Amino acid sequence: MSRPNSGNDYNKNWIYSPEDAVARDYWRDDFIWLVADDEECRDILAAAAQFINDNKAAFQETCLESHAIYFSYMNDVNGWTAVWEQGGRINYAYFCQG
Repeated sequence: MSRPNSGNDYNKNWIYSPEDAVARDYWRDDFIWLVADDEECRDILAAAAQFINDNKAAFQETCLESHAIYFSYMNDVNGWTAVWEQGGRINYAYFCQG
């Protein structure tokens, strides 16, 4: 899976890695709150993988920190989409409040 051009915030259809999400000042706090439920996060990849594992469907395999992990633009606790690559497969999980 190739990474999107993370410098282009004008296209809101991109997906972002956890590292890219926290690199954006305007999104950092909401993203950390989403995946870590905390104001401090020492390991964003571990938090993102654990978040996915806590919210994925039972038939989906475990997400590991070593997998390619992405979240859709501006996810927060009210709505999120996560995708992760595993063994040539793309996994997808989402939630929408309302």
